[in-house]
Amino acid sequence: MAVSSQIQAGALTIAERVEIAHVAVGDSLTAAGIRHLFIKGPVVSRQFPRAADGIRHVSSDVDVWVDPLTERAVMRALVADGWETPHLHWLPSLADHAVVLTHDLWGLTVDVHRTFPGVGVAPIVAFEFLWARRSCLLLANRPVPVPARSEHCLLLMLHALRSPVDSKTQIIADRALAELGDGETGDLQRAVQTLGAGPALNVRSEFWGTWGSGWDEMWALRSGQRSGAAMWMMRLKAARSWRERLTLAISALVPRPRGQDRWRTGDRLRALPAHWARGASQLPAAVRQLRAARQPRHQDEKG
Repeated sequence: MAVSSQIQAGALTIAERVEIAHVAVGDSLTAAGIRHLFIKGPVVSRQFPRAADGIRHVSSDVDVWVDPLTERAVMRALVADGWETPHLHWLPSLADHAVVLTHDLWGLTVDVHRTFPGVGVAPIVAFEFLWARRSCLLLANRPVPVPARSEHCLLLMLHALRSPVDSKTQIIADRALAELGDGETGDLQRAVQTLGAGPALNVRSEFWGTWGSGWDEMWALRSGQRSGAAMWMMRLKAARSWRERLTLAISALVPRPRGQDRWRTGDRLRALPAHWARGASQLPAAVRQLRAARQPRHQDEKG
């Protein structure tokens, strides 16, 4: 039975469908000559067998980090296979490190990463570093390219920063870190330095210690689960030109759907009043949150 028939007949579990989707996406990108690395999801349990023990969670998407110089080719390859980009996907968002694509048949999303939140170097520099040290593992009995364990552990730690300290992602990151051998720990330290991830990791120094000097106010906000208004204000503050600031301001005013919902212009117009009212109500707290995200005095002294 073909995979499409198995999906329609409900013959595949979500875990099986996710693994097969990784292979299908990988085949499309390889055929187009696009370098790529699969991250998170089922890759974690393969590389870190004990990391998710006792945690009930099945990934429902495909996370793939692609060569950032081939973004348009990536979109063409995946759209040709039936994946759809969201409406107005070109507008910046609070998660504009990736574009999320959907597919009617698969019932999954593909997160196409051009970089990863918390990485402080240029996207192409980060990708080349990970690509040079890449590994390979089996998903759905097919080999797929993935980051080396040390680098993937770093990505899991950065991913955990977006969740509360007692979250599943924090637990998985802690366990992955504990699974690294002595040599891999040294590789992790080099990866943190090469990828400029220290300032982001330092906002959770009570768990992982300090990683050199630096403090990332944006990550202090994210790690503290702050409001969207505070995040947008930080992005506007960090903008390098009036053009970038204008684009960000427009983006902040445009409501976005949740999950795999598909909105068109009419949907956005109807959502505008509530979106603006919610943002306005968050402004006083956002100002306080921005002040609280500044680097603590003791962290500054450690750097």
